[in-house]
Amino acid sequence: MRLGRARRSRDASADTKAHRRRSSKTRENAGPWPHAGSVATKGFLALVLCGVACGPVALIRSALPAPAPAAAPAVDTTHHDRRAAQIAAATAVEVTTLMLTSTPDELDTLQNLVAVHLKDARLPRKPGPAPTTVVAADVAASSSDSSLWQVTVITMGGQSGTGQAWTVPVHVDQSGHAIATRLPGQIPMPVPAQAPDVEAPELALSDPATETSSGFLTAMLTGSADVSRWASPGTTFTAIDPAACTKAKVTHVSAADDVPTPSDRQKITVTATVTCQPTGDENASRTSQYGLTLVSRAGRWEVAAVDQPSRLLPPDGTPVSPNPSTPAPSRSAS
Repeated sequence: MRLGRARRSRDASADTKAHRRRSSKTRENAGPWPHAGSVATKGFLALVLCGVACGPVALIRSALPAPAPAAAPAVDTTHHDRRAAQIAAATAVEVTTLMLTSTPDELDTLQNLVAVHLKDARLPRKPGPAPTTVVAADVAASSSDSSLWQVTVITMGGQSGTGQAWTVPVHVDQSGHAIATRLPGQIPMPVPAQAPDVEAPELALSDPATETSSGFLTAMLTGSADVSRWASPGTTFTAIDPAACTKAKVTHVSAADDVPTPSDRQKITVTATVTCQPTGDENASRTSQYGLTLVSRAGRWEVAAVDQPSRLLPPDGTPVSPNPSTPAPSRSAS
């Protein structure tokens, strides 16, 4: 009987050990998810964990503002506008000149420069003398159409007498081709600008500034002497070649400010009046004027610049355009 109990005890112990070995092997095969029984279960758990981790990130990204689109590079139209204005001005001058000098037989030529059909247009059979001066006094771009320019043309001399003004609308395309949209129409002459007071005290002919101005201009206009003798170091003045004058005489030199006795590193501006005789005939003489900037060095005046912005005008004066007949294109609306 004791033998039977001992045998049953050994069998039970063996069963227990076998069960333990099977349990250990099962845990080894299960990997990190001991309670997952299949690959599908493991994949599902991985997706769940990934969703939990990525959810807040996606939420934050969706709340952030969308990145701004890249800005288009800026296009500089200054050169294009300047070129178009010049083309418009030249076209307006050509059309105005042709209209004032053409006969009825030349109407077809005028039509080629005007977009509108010139129905029943009339021209004089004997046009008056052609104007001696035809210039574009103002060029304005339309605010609603960048291809449309309004040009004011001034004609003087000949049939225009003391002056006439004409308005000419001109279309200029992207290729630079231009045409007047209609014939020029006469308008009142523009009111001239009020001239500033530019009167200045005249210097004596014996003044050192007058002597420098006279010597420099005579040498530049006639080539009779070395210009550098009167020029400030570092300048590159040369005489006009061929000589503009056979004789040149400085008749007046004026300065807006008091002219001190030259010492060193002083600076003044003067206006010199010159009479130029281009040939041996005195009747061909012509008067012109120059603005000179003088700088003092070693007790004498020397020319540092010709026709630079001058102090001839008073500080509160209004400068006059150096070329009033061809002002810079206006950007005002037509």
